[in-house]
Amino acid sequence: MIEVKIPEAKINEIDKKLQEMQKKTPNEIKKVVNASAKEARKELAKEAQKRYMSKKYNAKGIREQITIENATVGKVEATLKAKGEATELGDFKVSSMTPGIRKTVRAKVLRSGGMERLFDAFVVRFKSGHVAVVERAHGKYMKAAKKKNKHWEKLEKKLSPSVPQMIGQAYDKGDADLQQTLYKKLEEHIGAVLGGTK
Repeated sequence: MIEVKIPEAKINEIDKKLQEMQKKTPNEIKKVVNASAKEARKELAKEAQKRYMSKKYNAKGIREQITIENATVGKVEATLKAKGEATELGDFKVSSMTPGIRKTVRAKVLRSGGMERLFDAFVVRFKSGHVAVVERAHGKYMKAAKKKNKHWEKLEKKLSPSVPQMIGQAYDKGDADLQQTLYKKLEEHIGAVLGGTK
């Protein structure tokens, strides 16, 4: 029989460390959660950027649209909130942004898959100079309409996912990875607190 013993001095050292850790536990968990939230924000932005063909937002731009409500000692959970309205289709990949009713418009929002043809869409330049992909709102007419035909129908901009929607899709895909990030951060902090006990 082989008997393995831990020296009494080492046991006392570990016990002391654990007692100190117990006092620090709420604060340490808070640190873990907040560090994980920052990591999650970074990873979500990267995942959304990889998934979508957004010209308006790169990973940094998406990350800046996500705020963090940090954890506290009394509430050990952090909340990530994304802001932003639906973006115009022109902010994604479009075959051509040259105005012209007769031009065929193809667009791609997701990086996966090919360009999709939009049969009723076309590109216009508004009086303000803004260029957008639009389609006619059938049955809805401009205030200045002289006749009720398609030439006087209102134009509606084609919209695409907002940052919150993009983030939501990225979260659904990466939820397991985010949990792994949390566990990894927890291990790192515990290792730091128990440093020198090996």
